[in-house]
Amino acid sequence: MPKRDHNRPVHTAAQAYRARAIQKYGGVVAYYREYLRRWHSGRTCIYCHSSRPSVSRDQVVPELLGAFENSWTLDSVCDRCNHYLSRLELPLGRDSVEAVGRISHGVKPASSADKFLYKRMKTSLASGSEHHGMRARLVPCEGDVTPTPEAQVGFRLDGEEQFNYLTERELTPERVAPYSDPMRPLEIKLINARGAGFIELLNRLSSLGITFEERYRAFDQGMEPGETITIQYDFDIDNDLLRAVSKIGFNCAAFVLGADVLRRKLNGRVMAAPSSRH
Repeated sequence: MPKRDHNRPVHTAAQAYRARAIQKYGGVVAYYREYLRRWHSGRTCIYCHSSRPSVSRDQVVPELLGAFENSWTLDSVCDRCNHYLSRLELPLGRDSVEAVGRISHGVKPASSADKFLYKRMKTSLASGSEHHGMRARLVPCEGDVTPTPEAQVGFRLDGEEQFNYLTERELTPERVAPYSDPMRPLEIKLINARGAGFIELLNRLSSLGITFEERYRAFDQGMEPGETITIQYDFDIDNDLLRAVSKIGFNCAAFVLGADVLRRKLNGRVMAAPSSRH
């Protein structure tokens, strides 16, 4: 039987997880020795109630929310559930009010704003200028974050005061339907940062059947002296975020009360990893 090369590239999340655990314990033999030790300990997972042992320890509060002096960990979560539930924590740390708040309070560095997902959060300018409502992203700059416009299209029908801005991802037939009537006067503004995304926006509008006559272009539009910018945040709280927060609370209960208490109180699976995914 050929010898397995544990240093070769891995192709699945489970293989990558096992490779990191082998490296952590200093080799295959030490890894499986720890695996068997925990198997014979008789402890079951607090989430799925399986007898699969956990070689790694689960963070009570995810590391992506910040570093803490005393990091609480659990050894009562099996590796399968640990891996599955860690994916729920990603939106909480990079796409929520919690993510923005931890930068504002200095728990996370400003550079972590580069990893924001912008799927559940929307950042826009809320000042009284003509750019009100313009979509922006938070870009790290000299230890702080600076709102920078992203590629977007602004629509304003005749008689409306403000533009309605949509990013390229939001340019769908349903969203642009109110602006597709050729009989209604319409003003369109294309915004792009340093030339990025301009052609993509034109092609997207053309595919949606929206054509227009270009009147002028403006470059490097800055702020007026003394002008201030107010940032408005809009957050969507979905089931993934609720489950991530619930998972932290459940882990805290397991750490404070003890895993055995939760095992006695609960008789079923709690947010366990579905077996079909592994």
